[in-house]
Amino acid sequence: MSKKNHFFTNFRKYIYAIISTTLVLLIIGLYGVLLLFGREAVNSVKENLEIIVELSPITSEVQQVDIQQMLKKQHYLKSQTLKFISKEEGLKKLKNQFGDDLIDFDFDNPLFDIFIFNVTRDYAQSDSLKQIKLALLENIIIQDVHYQDVIIEDIEQNAEQIGWIILTISGLLLIIAIALINNTVRLALNDNRFIIKNMQYVGATEGFIIKPYLSKAILSALTSSALAIVGILGLIYLLNREIPNLFPKMISIEILFLFAVILILSFLISITSTFFAVRRFLRQPTEKLY
Repeated sequence: MSKKNHFFTNFRKYIYAIISTTLVLLIIGLYGVLLLFGREAVNSVKENLEIIVELSPITSEVQQVDIQQMLKKQHYLKSQTLKFISKEEGLKKLKNQFGDDLIDFDFDNPLFDIFIFNVTRDYAQSDSLKQIKLALLENIIIQDVHYQDVIIEDIEQNAEQIGWIILTISGLLLIIAIALINNTVRLALNDNRFIIKNMQYVGATEGFIIKPYLSKAILSALTSSALAIVGILGLIYLLNREIPNLFPKMISIEILFLFAVILILSFLISITSTFFAVRRFLRQPTEKLY
């Protein structure tokens, strides 16, 4: 084979290695995006969970203001979600919902003055909500506290089951990624096995022989991870265009962490695979290279 044909063959395999690695990293990245989307959806459900605080029927206006100020100071309260609904306003809403017949009966208003608010995602856990409820009930002005505890418990139980599924899939994806990238690197280096062996015969050390291939592996890993990251950003942009505010920030700490994982994974697998592939050729007898 001429030097020109050998160069083009190596270059073609080098491009093939980059494309293959990019596709594997892109699949891992897409899986990461789906996980982030799922987590954001769960957090959105939790943050929209309403906590209802019923006030005692004998609560004065001054006491009502005191409760309002107390709730505003709580670190678990989600900003700008605190609302007060009087029992008269509550009855009016029931009338609008169920019709005028609801208030035709001769009875006193059975409703209570209430405060409604949402908690931040860090406190939208069953244990935290129980503690919040107990703490609020210590105030004699507060008659009762309600929230949809069944929904929270269902979310937590499902999250635990899904967590094991995610862990299993992540492990399988990692094994597949390592196998595919390792196989791609070995195929790309296969045509250089005689060059590697000849360098060894003329007295070059393992470190000297391996070094240029590691440099090429670093460049390949950087290119592959950059292409994968661009592809993931493109996907996030398209998803945001189709579903507004799906990802409020194109670049967040979670997204940056995902990119860092892709970059580190690309470098580790490519460099390790290249190192062991070259060393394998160096330690094989010449007759086994054919």
